[in-house]
Amino acid sequence: MYLSLVSHYEHKHNDIYNYFSFFKDTNLEEWEKQPDKLIDSFIKKFRQKHNFERICYPEYIIKFFEDINTKIEDEEDYDYVNNLESFNKKLTKKLNISIKKYLGC
Repeated sequence: MYLSLVSHYEHKHNDIYNYFSFFKDTNLEEWEKQPDKLIDSFIKKFRQKHNFERICYPEYIIKFFEDINTKIEDEEDYDYVNNLESFNKKLTKKLNISIKKYLGC
């Protein structure tokens, strides 16, 4: 069951990265000045899509972006958002934690 859930969600991570990169690149000035506000806006868009289009985004995705904001606030490195491989690695780690909690592992 665990591997089925990982497989189901993990293949969508590239799309999330591409969407985030597009969002970031089309708002580059804001990203350079206030990345935390841009991520807040990104999260808001995810939640709006969830509410209006009945698209169910798993909470681990939103928490992933909230964690980026925490890193920004704490002045920690968040450069992994600029690279597909490192982005996917972090997002998959969040997914694994979320599934293990869900399954009670």
